[in-house]
Amino acid sequence: MIPPIEVRQAAGRYAGNNTAIAAAFVQGWLFAHPEYKNEAPAEPLSMEGVINKWLEYKKEKRQSYKPRGLESFKKRLYELSGGDPVAADAIVEQSMANNYQGIFPLKYKTTYARQSDIIGKVADILAD
Repeated sequence: MIPPIEVRQAAGRYAGNNTAIAAAFVQGWLFAHPEYKNEAPAEPLSMEGVINKWLEYKKEKRQSYKPRGLESFKKRLYELSGGDPVAADAIVEQSMANNYQGIFPLKYKTTYARQSDIIGKVADILAD
């Protein structure tokens, strides 16, 4: 998808000849403007929503948690994600995609990590 000309021009001004920085700028803009993709903005994530997503996945597999196991799961998810619902969602998505029995730390350079890198680069560019 081609972003508006103003965004491409701004990326060129900030990045100069560095195409990696220009690409990061444009991707950051697209990430911040979901309406440009003709999609409705996603609902804000919550830890409770992410936990419910995992529990639905486990229910589909005909597995369940006992009360102590559920509390342990919630504690582990909070520790791995640092309390960030976006990170927690990425952890749950990775675990579901790989058919894991439980949750594990994100592997290097997952989608969430790449998005964080892009957002960080854009923030650095805009701070200059």
